[in-house]
Amino acid sequence: MAYVRKTDALVTDIQSKTRAMSQTAQARFDTDSVVFSDAQTTHLIEAAHVSAWSDAPELRGKLPKDWSIEHDMANLRIYGPATVSSIDEGVDAWPRMAMSREFTGTFLVPRTSHTRGYRPHIDVAFDTLTTELQAIITEVASNEQKLRAVQAKFGTIETQLRDFMGNHASLNAALKEMPQLEMYVPDEYMSRVRAESAPRSKVERTQILDLGIDVDALAAAAVTHRILTATS
Repeated sequence: MAYVRKTDALVTDIQSKTRAMSQTAQARFDTDSVVFSDAQTTHLIEAAHVSAWSDAPELRGKLPKDWSIEHDMANLRIYGPATVSSIDEGVDAWPRMAMSREFTGTFLVPRTSHTRGYRPHIDVAFDTLTTELQAIITEVASNEQKLRAVQAKFGTIETQLRDFMGNHASLNAALKEMPQLEMYVPDEYMSRVRAESAPRSKVERTQILDLGIDVDALAAAAVTHRILTATS
């Protein structure tokens, strides 16, 4: 087994590969690919108007022009459903934002601090939408949660691998202690390691335990990445 010294470039390349693996895993939960039909967009825009005028619905269409403001685009923030409540806070008191997206159309809304800007933000309640839209937005919200989980998982892996490599003078020593690392090492480095073969000695797990690395989760994430890239 050829000796491969640990360098800053090696650590950076391991981090880059980890980020690339994360991007591949995140692609499964891409929410930007969700497209709304014209009818669905029309309903969302109307729901935005109802929300924007909710404090005084009787004034909609009756205020002087200078008291309203017209936009050709707005950012709609849809809150709910209960299944995607504020899980980060561990409470269900406030609904989590299920989707935030820009929509093009005609928005004639009251002139307030939220609507005076170039692109107003309008909050829309989940239960004011059609069943069809609720189903779509529930799926979007679910994928957003899965996306954040993937980002967090690979973020933890990247940090742990950086710290783990910091405790070794060579790639060989790091691989000896944690063989699962191989799945995160670019091929060019592994080719150099395999230039000469020699039996591996007994694996010591001190650093793995000290850094709290879940090697099963580490390996599972890498295996999932391989499956996704093989079938894409």
